[in-house]
Amino acid sequence: MRRASSRAAAALAVALSLGAPAQAATAGDFDRMRLLGRLPADVPMADLRAIDTVLALPVGARVSPAFAAAAAPDWRRLKIAVAARARAERDPAGAWRRVHARFQAFGNGPAAAAAPVVPFDLARYRKQVTALSQDFKARLMGFPDHDLAGVCDYLEAHYRKLGLRVERQTFRYAGRQYQNVIATLPGRSAEKILLVDHFDVAPTADYEPAALSQAPGYGLTPDQIQEIRAGHRTGAPVPGADDNASGTAALLESAQALVAAGFKGGKRPDAAIQFVHLNGEEFPGDSYGAKRFVARALARRERVASVIVLDMIAVNRQKDRVFQLAPGPGKRSAALADLAAAAAGHVAPGYTPAMRLLADHRSYLYNTDAQVFAAAGYPVLLLNEHLNYHEDLDRLGYHDEFDRVELIDWEYAGAIARTGLATALLAAGRSRAPEPGETNVLRSPAQRASLFQIEVRYSPLYEAVLARERAVGRPLRDAELDALIRRDLAVRGDPAQHDSSVALRLTTWFRPPGWRPMGIAEIRGEIRYQRLRDRVYRGQPF
Repeated sequence: MRRASSRAAAALAVALSLGAPAQAATAGDFDRMRLLGRLPADVPMADLRAIDTVLALPVGARVSPAFAAAAAPDWRRLKIAVAARARAERDPAGAWRRVHARFQAFGNGPAAAAAPVVPFDLARYRKQVTALSQDFKARLMGFPDHDLAGVCDYLEAHYRKLGLRVERQTFRYAGRQYQNVIATLPGRSAEKILLVDHFDVAPTADYEPAALSQAPGYGLTPDQIQEIRAGHRTGAPVPGADDNASGTAALLESAQALVAAGFKGGKRPDAAIQFVHLNGEEFPGDSYGAKRFVARALARRERVASVIVLDMIAVNRQKDRVFQLAPGPGKRSAALADLAAAAAGHVAPGYTPAMRLLADHRSYLYNTDAQVFAAAGYPVLLLNEHLNYHEDLDRLGYHDEFDRVELIDWEYAGAIARTGLATALLAAGRSRAPEPGETNVLRSPAQRASLFQIEVRYSPLYEAVLARERAVGRPLRDAELDALIRRDLAVRGDPAQHDSSVALRLTTWFRPPGWRPMGIAEIRGEIRYQRLRDRVYRGQPF
């Protein structure tokens, strides 16, 4: 998982391309914010966020009680309260009546069937995480003596021992050769359910000395802390036990568990399950392996029905037993998240899944390979630990030398891994892949805009807008905003990383004919939406 607070990671713009004007596409988003702004000031912030979640769901999406509980734990009380306010409202087009209309489908969807129980061996999982993080010391793309090829050999040997078909996808980055590893458990149809991780690691970042106060909370002794600190080298590969050996090992054990349960023989799943190990998620690669995988899948018109990404699933510093479900845009991604919420109730009792839609600034989908699959239009869901841009992002062990097995909560990691596996099995039983012609979500202005919004929110461009508004003490005029956007459009980073401009990056991922970058007016419209959202949540007039 890339570090969003770094200069490069903050420039992760995922969706800014092409087609019809995005301002028109975001009319629904502006309406949603204006509707929230019409609600009285006595609505608690927790309720306001829950209402925003309901309004942000795709129109027509019916979600189950499990999804509703993960998205808004107090949803039943809130639904009753909204109905009461709507009845008391005289205006037929009043705010509460409009909110109530959207609440009707919330929690009324059918519950998913229980997933088949597949024993997940936590001891084997622990050995895999330990081996990946300790036996391969330099899993960093671009590092002079990296041993990413050795990891590929290790992964391939594991799957071949299980009797699964394995392939490697070779690509070049910055003049050097790298590979993704894909193993397939055959199904009864040509459709595919993807379980996805990344096996490369980040370079070691510096941290504030105060962060070391967190170390005893993990049970580390002073001697252990000193030993780990002695290994600090800025820019060197981190051990990567959590980010992301925890996800890689989850795929390895899931495959072994499925084979042991007989899913390789006569008890095949309805759809094939692919275990997709991606290279180059971290900087400097910036999801390069994911981009190459998705570009090939689009070119081959592969029938990908669901994508389940596991990235950082093993540390729970808050000890709250909460983990995150972050679906991509659209009804299909919401339906996949619904399956995961239901699966968690069966295979992760005592743990709490928290739903993070794209409209929620706590969604961490944008900072992972999941963003690439979302931009390509595949139904996608990210599973990750309780960490996001607003919660625990600067904890010790994230992109530093403390990312070791000593910090891992094994039961917690097992709960998330089992949820991912159970979700894949549920998805395989009810899969229906998008038709090849409908695959690319970026042809939909509304969904393209929703991806762009969450990316721009954490970009240097948006930070520059806020800084300039603070300096002048007022909202920027169109001409002033356009000047900042033009400056961003002129930004070029390392050619190997492609354009680092917020507004140009996506066109370097996939290049279908007839596409064009977003224009200045479209980007301005998205920034205006973000500013409106900020004002609504701060209770400011607009």
